[in-house]
Amino acid sequence: MMITSFERWEEAGSPGDIFYSLKLKEYVHYAPQKVKVVKKPDGTEVLIKEPKKRLDMRVPQKTYTIKPGDTLLKIAKLQLGDSSRYREIQLLNKITDSEERRGLKVGMVLQLPDRK
Repeated sequence: MMITSFERWEEAGSPGDIFYSLKLKEYVHYAPQKVKVVKKPDGTEVLIKEPKKRLDMRVPQKTYTIKPGDTLLKIAKLQLGDSSRYREIQLLNKITDSEERRGLKVGMVLQLPDRK
């Protein structure tokens, strides 16, 4: 969203009240899709969408692979947007407190809870 217009004013008869008008412009993410034309044996042509080559960052991930230096707090902050949700990740993956203190194994794949 983008603010295109913002007006602020006060009216007589309503001391202390501030009125405003706000106009917003909404942007929609658009990306062209690549398609391939494939001929069937009967001679008809069909369009097939090519698979995406990279992840769409707007779609939250369901899993996370641990990298060197990662902690549950860091993962919760980066993937869920809130570091206080580290306990949810810990419970979902059945990680004990002692395992976390010793350090998470690099390459381990964690299940992530849904973003709120």
